[in-house]
Amino acid sequence: LAPDQAKKYYPEDWDRFTKDPHAFRAPRAESYHDLSVRLEPILIELEREQEGLLITGHASVIRCLLAYLIGLPASEIPAIEIARGDLLEV
Repeated sequence: LAPDQAKKYYPEDWDRFTKDPHAFRAPRAESYHDLSVRLEPILIELEREQEGLLITGHASVIRCLLAYLIGLPASEIPAIEIARGDLLEV
């Protein structure tokens, strides 16, 4: 949904999302916090890797990985802008 549609059709959820986007969990979905916890074992493996890696994935996953790798606080994860087809090098 586009933001204007979310505001119109789900005003209570939209309000909760805007207050804390990192912790907001939509029905039958996971929050950025949930996703970060789920990615923790992968992050540990990434830190051990000696070679260069190519990681492809959903923008939410890339946001969480990027925030961790560059040291951003978790609260800033939802604000990371990633467009479809972006190539990021860390």
